[in-house]
Amino acid sequence: MRKRAYIFGRAMIWSEVAKRYMASFERARVERRHYISPGVTAKALDKYPGELPPLKLDHLQNMTDKTGILQHALFTVPNYAHGYTTDDNARALLISILLEESGNRESKKLASRYLAFLGFAFNVQTKRFRNVLDYQRNWLDDNGSD
Repeated sequence: MRKRAYIFGRAMIWSEVAKRYMASFERARVERRHYISPGVTAKALDKYPGELPPLKLDHLQNMTDKTGILQHALFTVPNYAHGYTTDDNARALLISILLEESGNRESKKLASRYLAFLGFAFNVQTKRFRNVLDYQRNWLDDNGSD
């Protein structure tokens, strides 16, 4: 009975399961290669390489308040429990500057907000940037990062 259970179980080890998944994916790819579901239209990027969808900044704006960009969200809702981080605001500053250089006028106000956050994050005494600010605007780290 032990040997039969062992032999039966060999088909369920990860490497065998992975092989079966790959075979299933390959079969689905071959069988459905030219099938297009009714009502679904999508442009393949290889056929339209220069066309990109319109840029939407609603989530970036939703995640940004008067202090800066919040660190996390629950789906599309800002999560105040995690507050702000300097690294997230630095990345948001880079994005907003790139957007402004590409002609997006909405991003100038965002860039100013992120830059203000970075200025506030710099600790003059330690010559370092603090990183984590809670939603009540209290720094949670004294030393920060380099």
